[in-house]
Amino acid sequence: MGTPQARSFTRLLIGLQVLLVAAIAAATFSNIYRQREATLAQHLLEAESQARIFEDQLTQTLNLASVTLQGLPEVLDLSQPRQIEQSNKQLERIQRRLLFLRSLSAADAQGRIIASSNVENIGKRVSSDDFMPQAEGLQAANFLRIGQPWHGRD
Repeated sequence: MGTPQARSFTRLLIGLQVLLVAAIAAATFSNIYRQREATLAQHLLEAESQARIFEDQLTQTLNLASVTLQGLPEVLDLSQPRQIEQSNKQLERIQRRLLFLRSLSAADAQGRIIASSNVENIGKRVSSDDFMPQAEGLQAANFLRIGQPWHGRD
């Protein structure tokens, strides 16, 4: 075999090689961890940006709907039964321009739909008790309110 000095030198070389492999593995894992953290931080920034964009688009859509709906009383005349058919057509024309709405309906004080862009809705009753934000008192709300979704087309 070899001399004790050669064996000691061999052990030293093997130890240094193991140390080199361990250092390379530690550096690799450290680099992978830092890249993972940087990627997660970048994805978080992108998600925050997308959430802000979604919020802005939703706000703009709701503002457009609110402005459109606030102008409906000036356009619709629901005082006479023969005017209701014209109001249905007017609501249908408005609804076609607002692609994000499934239908537009006008209800009386009891919540019964008297005119709609979808004639199947006429006569149905809509409860606005759970709409948000809540209206003050017994008067109709003069702002856009949103309620829970329900099954069906509208």
